[in-house]
Amino acid sequence: MTEEPTQIKKLAIDVTPYEHGIWCVVGTGDPFVNTIVSRKWSDDGSKIWFMLDSHNFMSAKPDELVEVVEHTSPYYNGEFQAKCLARDAEVMKARPVLKPPEPPCRSCGK
Repeated sequence: MTEEPTQIKKLAIDVTPYEHGIWCVVGTGDPFVNTIVSRKWSDDGSKIWFMLDSHNFMSAKPDELVEVVEHTSPYYNGEFQAKCLARDAEVMKARPVLKPPEPPCRSCGK
């Protein structure tokens, strides 16, 4: 059995690819740190979707606390990780804005 690593709580908006992972179990396997490899906004911008190294997904509201394991050294080489973080920063800047529903038409009621 793998020893459980130290987990910390961070706001979901501050959880970044390759710098954080989730302590989890997939199927009946042994627990492991499942590295977060990418994230993107939901279509309405209300949640962040995280893709894990296992190709599973999880979501959280940006201000929600999420338990994560911090990688204390670069998960990949520094150059690759820097490119990933730069791409991630651009994705996170492009948060969709939820548009309020349009009021019903006064003449037709639709």
